[in-house]
Amino acid sequence: MPGETKRQDKHALTLRPVGVTAGLAVVTALGWAVVVDRRGAAMGMGMGMGMGMGKGVEMRTGMGTGGVDAAAFLGVWVAMVAAMMLPTIQPMVVTYRALFRDDLTRTRWSRMAAFLVPYAVLWMIAGTGALGLWSIGRDHPVVAGSLVAIAGLYQLGTIKTRCLRWCRSPLGFLVRFGGNARSMRGAAALGTRHGAVCFGCCAGLMVGLTGAGVMSISWLVALGLLMLLEKTHRAGQSLAKMSGVALLALGAATAVVPFGQLTSEATGLGAIAVLGIVALATRRRIFAVA
Repeated sequence: MPGETKRQDKHALTLRPVGVTAGLAVVTALGWAVVVDRRGAAMGMGMGMGMGMGKGVEMRTGMGTGGVDAAAFLGVWVAMVAAMMLPTIQPMVVTYRALFRDDLTRTRWSRMAAFLVPYAVLWMIAGTGALGLWSIGRDHPVVAGSLVAIAGLYQLGTIKTRCLRWCRSPLGFLVRFGGNARSMRGAAALGTRHGAVCFGCCAGLMVGLTGAGVMSISWLVALGLLMLLEKTHRAGQSLAKMSGVALLALGAATAVVPFGQLTSEATGLGAIAVLGIVALATRRRIFAVA
């Protein structure tokens, strides 16, 4: 990234609107509360990713795909996206808000909504695909491991690299694509493009997560932290590549080791610890908060 773009991004992130940051924080906290409270009921407490679950029990909802309560699953999916991904887009949202920081009219919130709604709609649509992947992989560890390996390959691919480059440069993204971002139509168009870029950046990790089933809070936190560091940490691009190799190894290992042992709560906590050490070692501020 050119040095000028880095300086522009740093300046933009010093603007730090309190309301936007606080609003994202509240929605993120609510998302985690829903995930913690409802994940078991929504997923029927099946085998999932094996994350500390061992063998699953029978689905009791009798609804949706393969006996899963589809509505409940999608509700938890939306909460999970909010919990894991809203912190990762905070720098982009803050930078977009800075475009009209001196505008005191009500339209500023309308434009912000127009910018964020396409992002939410895209990930809600993705939830239907996530339900299908989880329904396939929940009872078949080899299939689940294959999906995790596919996620690892995606992490190492060109689409991931290109999308991550834009996610790491909020001001560069707005300069390149936000020519009409102050209008409602322009805000919606920019939000749609941002949603597509964010989806391209995180799709691999979400495929690995949902394809194998989501039961472990520690692994949800670990992958959410990884997404955040990829987009905001100075070593983010290297972390993306390293995580790809790790996911490939994890997926391959399921051929010989029970998936639940590889993805237990303890190993999830270990992943959080490793990522935390990396973040602290560089001492770079991650959030653009007031």
